[in-house]
Order: sequence, then structure tokens, then C-alpha cells
Amino acid sequence: MTTLERLKNWLETERGRWPAIAAEAGVTYNWITRLMQGRIQNPGVDRVERLSTVMRREKRRANRKQKVSPPGASTSPPAQL
Repeated sequence: MTTLERLKNWLETERGRWPAIAAEAGVTYNWITRLMQGRIQNPGVDRVERLSTVMRREKRRANRKQKVSPPGASTSPPAQL
């Protein structure tokens, strides 16, 4: 799978967040929309790299959130009965 394919798959899962992703990557929402519609044949390395950087950053954030225990959660094993 190419970087562009991975990026498009990720963007599909983040559809409601495209405006924020676009702003963070320094591209327009319209550009992401056209990319996902297949209207951009050659998206350019620079833009793909900027979006990939955002994708990697977001995935790291999501992984960190999963590792953090919710408030009040016990870290000790359950008591034996």
C-alpha cells in the first residue's frame, strides 16, 4: 500500500475532521475534498507529506489516549475471592 493510499484510507475514517486536518497540514478543505473525489491525479509530494505528518501525529495521540487509564480506575489487580 502506498503512502497516498494509506493517507486516503485514514482521511476516509476522519471525514468529519477534514477542516481541522486541512488547517493543521496547511492545505485547504477543498483540496482534501477534491483529492478524495479522485479529481486530483497528481497531489504532489509536499502536500502528501504534510498530510502524512498530521496523520502520524494523530495516530500517536490516539495511541497515547488508549494507554491512559480513566480517572478513578484501579491499577492494582482485582482481589482474589
